[in-house]
Amino acid sequence: MTQTGQSYREPDATPVGHTGTRVEISERQAWSVSGWFGVLVVAACIAACFPLAHSSSTGLIAVPIVVAVIVLSSLVIVQPGETRVVRFAS
Repeated sequence: MTQTGQSYREPDATPVGHTGTRVEISERQAWSVSGWFGVLVVAACIAACFPLAHSSSTGLIAVPIVVAVIVLSSLVIVQPGETRVVRFAS
């Protein structure tokens, strides 16, 4: 019993997505700072809110609150053996 083999043809290579789309990827080492520095900055912002709340210009209290929110949202815990990807759109 013999079978006739079908000839295998390589599929035509086409890009995924839009025709002709090319994505350039470049990697570089991301800089990092210890998380304890971020905790210290947040503590300083909280401490700065108390004198600013009792000052004559109460609108300045928004500055340390905004800085504290930005720093807190930037803190990321990376467990040993894990990696994280930092992606910036350019």
